[in-house]
Amino acid sequence: MAAAADRLGLSDDDRSSNNLTGKPVEVVVWDGGIDEVLEFTDVYRRHESGYYFEDTEHFGTVFVSQRMVDKYSLDHTPIEKWYEEQIEYEDDEEQLKYLEEMKSKWSQVIIIDHCTGYSLTSDRSNSGYHSMTPHGQIGDKGFVAWWCDFPVELLDESSVDVCVASWADG
Repeated sequence: MAAAADRLGLSDDDRSSNNLTGKPVEVVVWDGGIDEVLEFTDVYRRHESGYYFEDTEHFGTVFVSQRMVDKYSLDHTPIEKWYEEQIEYEDDEEQLKYLEEMKSKWSQVIIIDHCTGYSLTSDRSNSGYHSMTPHGQIGDKGFVAWWCDFPVELLDESSVDVCVASWADG
């Protein structure tokens, strides 16, 4: 929780209450079924379990081998598509070399985006806006894996098959 709390600028009181408003909160853990997306806006994604507010300032990149794509049935950005998007406006020789290296080594890219808070309503100024969700603590590996649609076990695989190039750049 510390990473998410630090990123969100939470005090120690906020951290101990798991609540962005500082008030105690109880969150029901999701039962493990599919938590369907009901609505998607520039501000939030509304799932069956509630509203998850987009963090447009932090992102990351995880590269995966074909072996991991096959093992986990991943369906993320193909490396060729990612490469074409990256190279379009790039003119730095070092960065171009890096892009070529990533393209030659990996099969897919998982773009890690983040969430700033959770609420049962679309109003994040209410007392129910907090960092603990039915899918875990915002910023924790398990939550981010759910949020970005990949199995958390992927993060425990060998560096030969998975490269976490960045987690929360911004």
